[in-house]
Amino acid sequence: GFYWNALEKDYHVGVIASSDHGYGVSYACVYAPENTRESIWQAMWDRRTYGSTTYGLVLELRSGNHWMGEEWSQKDAPLLEIFVRGSAPIRSVEIIGRSRVLHAEGSLEKPLNAKEHRLRWTDPEWDAQTAEQWYYVRVIQSDDEMAWSSPVWVKKP
Repeated sequence: GFYWNALEKDYHVGVIASSDHGYGVSYACVYAPENTRESIWQAMWDRRTYGSTTYGLVLELRSGNHWMGEEWSQKDAPLLEIFVRGSAPIRSVEIIGRSRVLHAEGSLEKPLNAKEHRLRWTDPEWDAQTAEQWYYVRVIQSDDEMAWSSPVWVKKP
């Protein structure tokens, strides 16, 4: 819940994972068009990032031509498109917004048990919202390793 506390205060920050101790692992994952210092730095500046606690877990959050980390306006509810490729079977994929899980596929009791998962989702409560909305994705694998996407921020014109 600490991350969404920052989002609720209108901080527009992206996600990476890092460690402040000498054990455990975490990965700062960056979608950059080129493997250059400038391209990687720009992708981080654009919040086109996600954090993971394991190597090899791939997470994408898009909406049309927009990537995770972007802000835009549109009248209708955005269609969120998520792709996950796990390094172990995927237990669940959750869409988080408004400081709660808005949609989940898979759970501890009924895991997805797939190495890849695609999800398309539109917020059924969009019409009732007046403020800018943020959405991010949390992935939990069967081995308890996790990943978090940077959010997208969408507001009505």
